Amino acid sequence: MDEQISPDRLQGQLIASAVLLEAVLRTLPAQSLKAIRQEFEKNGPEVEGHLLNSQGSEAMLDAYRSHVGSTKELLTQIHQQAIFRDSAAGRL
Repeated sequence: MDEQISPDRLQGQLIASAVLLEAVLRTLPAQSLKAIRQEFEKNGPEVEGHLLNSQGSEAMLDAYRSHVGSTKELLTQIHQQAIFRDSAAGRL
């Protein structure tokens, strides 16, 4: 049976996943966060290329681009905080 997920349910799941991801990222050392950010930025164009060649809508592509932008900002913010935290703890 093909079951559809409601937009509200999907949005709630996305928010919960984002909160969990942020909590996990905040526990990582600065070097790990740097590597994650670099890998994320490296893979972005490939994923966007696949989305452009898929049957997805322009709205889906716009949502992807928006999410990528906000994720990059979050990674940068958390990475900067981790540098300060790790430096203060003598781990850098």
